[in-house]
Amino acid sequence: MTTSTETLERELIQDLDGLGDRLADDRLIRDLYRALTNTELAKGTETGHVSLSWQRAEEILNTARAGQALPPIEGLAQSGGEGEIADRAREALERIGWAAQPLNTGRHDDDHATNPEQPPPRDDTPPEWEREAHEDAEANRHQPPKL
Repeated sequence: MTTSTETLERELIQDLDGLGDRLADDRLIRDLYRALTNTELAKGTETGHVSLSWQRAEEILNTARAGQALPPIEGLAQSGGEGEIADRAREALERIGWAAQPLNTGRHDDDHATNPEQPPPRDDTPPEWEREAHEDAEANRHQPPKL
């Protein structure tokens, strides 16, 4: 019998928690995001697979980070490189018992996990990095040019 998508998602979140301090590595999180999207994820001990939407992959990684008292990383969804499986991400996933392979986009996948039914967030606040970039640009705008 195939393991349900919901069960596999819960197990993935729990298993990602096993990465512990490595979840503080923003670069690894970005590599993991890419490896969790546009791929089929399978756990060695389970039957079936899960394919995460870009937004769902971001939510799962931020849930795992929250379990380590780490702040979320905003803007992962649609940040590029979706489906790329870097060696760092492959190693981290294998360490916790998961494997990722490219998604077969030529067929419908009932196991594609999207966001649970809910209204979209209403927060129009830009990500922290964008706000800081605008502040830096504004501060530099008033500086005399360097010769």
